[in-house]
Amino acid sequence: MNQSNWKTQWKQWIGVALAFAALLAFMPALHAQTTATLSGTVTDASGAVIPGAQVTVTNEADGSVRNVTTDGSGFFSFPALDPGSYSVKASAKGFNAKQITGVILHAGDQRGVAAIALAVGTAQQTVTVQAATQIIPVENGAHGAVLDYRDIQNITMFGQDTTELLKILPGVVTAGHGLSNGPTTNDEFINVDNSMIGNGLVSNGVPYRGGTLQLLDGVDIDDPGCDCGSISIILPEFTQEMNVQTSNYGADAQYGPVVINTTSRSGGSQYHGTGFFYYGNDAIDAWDWATKHQNALIAQHNALPTTTFPEKLLPKGGAHRYYPGVDAG
Repeated sequence: MNQSNWKTQWKQWIGVALAFAALLAFMPALHAQTTATLSGTVTDASGAVIPGAQVTVTNEADGSVRNVTTDGSGFFSFPALDPGSYSVKASAKGFNAKQITGVILHAGDQRGVAAIALAVGTAQQTVTVQAATQIIPVENGAHGAVLDYRDIQNITMFGQDTTELLKILPGVVTAGHGLSNGPTTNDEFINVDNSMIGNGLVSNGVPYRGGTLQLLDGVDIDDPGCDCGSISIILPEFTQEMNVQTSNYGADAQYGPVVINTTSRSGGSQYHGTGFFYYGNDAIDAWDWATKHQNALIAQHNALPTTTFPEKLLPKGGAHRYYPGVDAG
């Protein structure tokens, strides 16, 4: 190999290495499904845009603040916001400031607020309005469903893996498996093998294993060997929300076709903590019809004068689960 060819190949290898390094450097920016974007326009009372207006978005949980200035079209945008509740305040010289509170953002949202119309006045005056709950997204055609923290805490669970609750969402069905035609997971036990994804649930008609991806704070937690479980447990006490994206999301979402995007709870502006104890014992359960009928037959058999060896009634109290814990932040 002559010297000129060696130099040419060396430069090519350097170029490939730099391109790979740049790809790794920008990898976190690809995880748009773990954050949300909030945008809007600032106008005056007549609808004319106000360029150069100051817009502030505040996380209502931890008090963190971000500021931007509207462009020549009165437009503003806040990318990479963590899921949560936010307030948006717009102000401009010669106008009353206006604040919108209770803007709820979920992972992967591309939400726009209605045009913020500022009335003529002084900057010291602020008009505050409460954001309306948005049931159907109007900024894009993405389909999905969200289980927020209140849902996770208030809906009854058999075990302690939050994926169990996915079965209440629209489009989620139980996939048959083998002769049992039911899930292979057992919610009585807490381990990574018992994730309902890959062990019993299917969303939006995708393949039983391999069609659904689980993200926990942007990290893929699917079992890489068989897609039949997870490598991390999603405990309900430490989960802020589960956002199931099924279709029509944007090109910024590099995963699919179905993505279960779980966000962990983050801290607020004050110290807080809770203790919990989950108690489950079939001694307090009601008898099902089949068990009651079987016990009735056993009782009739034992009452026969010809019965030499009486049978024992089916007992209760053998299945129990106790989950104590504490969280603080």
